[in-house]
Amino acid sequence: MLSGTQCSLSGTGEREGDETVLTYQDLEIIRSEQERMNFVQKCVDEHKGSFKYNSAVNAQRYYDGQNPTIEKYEKIIYDAQGKAHIDMWTPNHKISTHFFTFAADQIINYLLSNGVSIDTDRLSPEFVYDLQFGALQAYITGCSFLYPELQRHQMGEVGKYRAAVFDMTNFAPIFDENTGMLRAGVRFWGIEGKSSLRFTLFEESGFTEYVKRDKEQIEAMGAKQPYRTVSYTTDIDGTDVRPGEAFPGFPIVPLRNNKKMLSELVGRRNTIDALDLITSGMVNNTDEGTLMYWVLQNYGGMDALEDAKFLDELRKTRVLHVNGMDSKAEPHTLEQPVDTSQTTIDMLTKRLYTDFQIFDASAVSAGNQTATAIKASYVPMDLRADKMEREITLCLLEFLRLIGVTGVVPTFTRNQLVNKQEEVQSILMTAQYLSDDYITEKVLTVMGDVDRLDEVLTGRTRDDASKFEDLQSEEDVI
Repeated sequence: MLSGTQCSLSGTGEREGDETVLTYQDLEIIRSEQERMNFVQKCVDEHKGSFKYNSAVNAQRYYDGQNPTIEKYEKIIYDAQGKAHIDMWTPNHKISTHFFTFAADQIINYLLSNGVSIDTDRLSPEFVYDLQFGALQAYITGCSFLYPELQRHQMGEVGKYRAAVFDMTNFAPIFDENTGMLRAGVRFWGIEGKSSLRFTLFEESGFTEYVKRDKEQIEAMGAKQPYRTVSYTTDIDGTDVRPGEAFPGFPIVPLRNNKKMLSELVGRRNTIDALDLITSGMVNNTDEGTLMYWVLQNYGGMDALEDAKFLDELRKTRVLHVNGMDSKAEPHTLEQPVDTSQTTIDMLTKRLYTDFQIFDASAVSAGNQTATAIKASYVPMDLRADKMEREITLCLLEFLRLIGVTGVVPTFTRNQLVNKQEEVQSILMTAQYLSDDYITEKVLTVMGDVDRLDEVLTGRTRDDASKFEDLQSEEDVI
């Protein structure tokens, strides 16, 4: 029997509303395989009904350039009886801005586009791209989950790891209700148009795969599997696959966007909706033309129903019939408030830059591009990047511990727009107090060529040696 616990988990953030939480303690007391399968199904169903999951799904749609709110918006008109109808006559463009996409890409690229320096040979060259994707999904969905994947290698070679990345839209975390630590989780997915769903239950001792086909009960696809295996191949016995060394803990590491594991869109969605709504309204007004109304004279005292019929026929046929010589139908126009709408758009856009704490390039004018002015514009984004850097560092330290790497601290190089000439001059002014290697590294960082540091230092050493040899030759001649 599955009970569940209503609680706020330490380290996972307060849940929105009164949501029932299945915890690791509920998994621990399960004894039969049928109870385990029911637990997996209920865990996923519960997760899909949570605020975190639904906000993550919506945030992914916003990042993909869609706006669920605007897509559902319909213009309403009322007839003479006061009944509401969908307006089928006037334009109803639904414009979705890509501001959330822009904000997510900017902050992640700012922090991670230059990679992360980690002094170890246990990570694959592709790991940096896995980390970038994981950080992006954490920002969008609230939390991503990194699982160490050991790349295939021969005995005696150093095994290198990549990271498989899950997020809140396809992974249901299971926390320890006493410590708040992630102790298990269920990954779930299905192919669109297919009726079957797949589940993988991750535990500290291994993983088990399940499938639920249409109109059938969930069932296991096999026994629990170890995370790492070793294959021995001989000409006589063939290939023998054996369990490898276990991870020193649960091998899935959360990378949180914030303490509550909520999408960055939460609390900012309404502002984006307002921007999209007013932008769509401006385009609709432009498409429709200026607002027009009619003044009818000597039309025999038409009532409201006849007025509606008059406008309906005019829209359909574009033909106007005058009742008599003294009858008149005069059109009048009202100009759309473009200036007011543009002011509102500018205000909302500025508000979004502030709320998302990202860099607004328009704030740095052509005549105000000193290094100090540029750095001042980066202050809000630096504050946001500092928070994300802390979360990424905590995630990386645990990831490295799982693969047997300790005593290593990752370092980040942020991708700033700078006044390069002024920055280089400032560095060179301190050259007499610093080593040549440090000066070289700082200058290359400003120029965006820090990845060529070893090459440049080697070249400088070679040039210095050559100059010394030339000097020795001149002394011998003298």
